[in-house]
Amino acid sequence: MLTVAARIPDPAARDQFADRLAHKARVTEDVVRAEIRRAAAARKTEVSPERLRSLTAPLRDVEKGLLWALMHTPEEALKVLRQLEIIDLEGLRSQDILAKALELPNSPDLELPGGLMERLTDQEQQLLTSVAAGRESGLLDLDTCVQSLRFARIERELAGIQREIDAVSGQPGSDLNPLLRRKNELRTELDRARRGPRDGYNR
Repeated sequence: MLTVAARIPDPAARDQFADRLAHKARVTEDVVRAEIRRAAAARKTEVSPERLRSLTAPLRDVEKGLLWALMHTPEEALKVLRQLEIIDLEGLRSQDILAKALELPNSPDLELPGGLMERLTDQEQQLLTSVAAGRESGLLDLDTCVQSLRFARIERELAGIQREIDAVSGQPGSDLNPLLRRKNELRTELDRARRGPRDGYNR
């Protein structure tokens, strides 16, 4: 559907198509319009339902803390954010913004936060500036934000590995050793991860 929309030459007609698609998907029109523009640029053919849901989900406190810092204390925010990997950001509403921040060159010549804003879509800029308009970053400091995202990612991977183990367990010829090794690796990583506060905020 996004490929069809990207081929519509008239912007008004393209937006009308996006509005109809948004109604069917039960998401906001602006979200679908932004995804159509992104799909046209990247030549993507579809957006997963999971990604559409995350784009309309409420911002978590960990996201607010990182987004606020990217505008108010960008050098410190990037230093802490670079402890994460792209996989740690999966499922976040601000995933694309934080991923673009991670992709910024580590250069003293980079002007912040302007260098990041130039790489964002209009929607992403609006989200970032709306969070930054607050007087404070929220409940969490930067280290806690990073710890929480990393911890949540390990938990997601462990749950996925356990589902795979349950699915093949008992089947003739199934080799559980690779899955069990990965499970043990994740448990070790989980044990080493420093736990941030886990109550009082919507991780």
